[in-house]
Amino acid sequence: MRFLINIFKSKQPRIYWFLYWNLVQLNLFKRFLFCPEILLSSIIKKGDNVIDIGANTGQLTLLMAILAGKGGSVHAFEPYSKSFDKLSNIVKNAKLSSIIKLNKLALSNETRSATLRVPLEKCTEATLIPHKSDAWLNYESEPWRYATETCHLITLDNYVKENAIKNISFIKCDVEGAELPVFMGGENLLKGPNPPILMIEAYEEWTKSFGYHPRDLFSFLEKTAGYEFYWLHEGGLKKIKSDYSSLPGIYWRWLDYLCIVPDVHNISPDIVRFLTGIKKCGFYSAKRHSVI
Repeated sequence: MRFLINIFKSKQPRIYWFLYWNLVQLNLFKRFLFCPEILLSSIIKKGDNVIDIGANTGQLTLLMAILAGKGGSVHAFEPYSKSFDKLSNIVKNAKLSSIIKLNKLALSNETRSATLRVPLEKCTEATLIPHKSDAWLNYESEPWRYATETCHLITLDNYVKENAIKNISFIKCDVEGAELPVFMGGENLLKGPNPPILMIEAYEEWTKSFGYHPRDLFSFLEKTAGYEFYWLHEGGLKKIKSDYSSLPGIYWRWLDYLCIVPDVHNISPDIVRFLTGIKKCGFYSAKRHSVI
């Protein structure tokens, strides 16, 4: 049965996540929770160009590619060499190399070389600046638990320009606290006529290592392009303000936020309705975004 479900999930992801969400709404099984995959299947449409910043080994990259299809593209960024190699093999085996463009790079607000630091027991927390908690508690006392390697930083704006990417509809960004520098390096894209929908991680324990609070990230996005923010949690979405001083969520779950520009995406009321308790589900496409 699980084998058949996995085939159905890979062949018909939109229908699969539609059914999944309805099970969430029925609240019959506690293991069914709201998750990012529901958002992706509702927002990314055939032919879309999307960006995955902090792809790791492709946890969401492959789904993005399946949803975007042959007419679309996924530009995936993963600077850590071992994760990048795994991601490359997974993309190749999935026969999605024509859709997914892999970049062994990190994004920031400047172009330079930098040192990437990696907890060997939890490489998903690789970062440019060591943190003070969780996988980083023993960084100073037990340095052998951590690896370092050189990586190259570029800006999102330069990447988009050099690769002549048009009409980017969606960006997922999970970079262990460096989210603000990433979007500062993509300010021209955000200020354009069609800023993309964003799904970002915001965790204060990580961002303070980079010298800012998550509210600084939200404030930047609001001032730059008029974004509004919704916290992803097990029951759906909750709207928050850009100056939210005490963020909801716990490590390591429920730290992601959906960011939309109502005047551009024209989906705010429908997303709220879709993700906060109404059993009837709709799929979205953007200014272009109307309920189908």
